[in-house]
Amino acid sequence: MYDLYTYGEQELGTLFHFVYILDYGHLFC
Repeated sequence: MYDLYTYGEQELGTLFHFVYILDYGHLFC
């Protein structure tokens, strides 16, 4: 259960980081 929660948290963090990079790049383009 803990492993699934940690995995889900990592996936969510990666997705958020990816969106943040796209948004950040869009600001300066």
